[in-house]
Amino acid sequence: MEPLNQPERRKAFVNFLIFFTITAALIVAAVLFSVEVPFKQNDQLRQQMKLVDRDRDFSERFLNNMNATNNLLDSLDKKDVNLVLIDGKISERLKDMDAMIDKDSVEVKDFYQNVVANLSELHSAKKELREATSKDASLGELKQQISQLKDDLARSQNNVVILQTQLAMQRRD
Repeated sequence: MEPLNQPERRKAFVNFLIFFTITAALIVAAVLFSVEVPFKQNDQLRQQMKLVDRDRDFSERFLNNMNATNNLLDSLDKKDVNLVLIDGKISERLKDMDAMIDKDSVEVKDFYQNVVANLSELHSAKKELREATSKDASLGELKQQISQLKDDLARSQNNVVILQTQLAMQRRD
């Protein structure tokens, strides 16, 4: 007893298998893509985290150098310090900070370069102020010396006048 519609049944079964296979393949592909996409996103996020960590480490190192430079600049105002040594250390720190900026490619490079430029200008201003102060001190000393010399000159002129009168008196006698 064979069914009469066997070719139609076979055709329906084959169609079912084709559609089932396509549907199953779509579901499997969707599952694979949903698993694959987070892995790619995780790799991208890890790379971004590395960049952020590198920038943070750079910022911390730069901040430490900047604070040390500021401390050295502040020590220039104290008395009884070796100015030449401290000036050398400041110049060296500024060069190191500039080299750090050039070596590491950071996103806000202009900001860090401006900080180094401002510290350098502050260092130059402190040098100029120190030189101007020393000139003022030497100017005060020179003014005092001039007043002493004027006093000595006035006394010498008085002595000359006295000696001339004595000489004139001796000639009369």
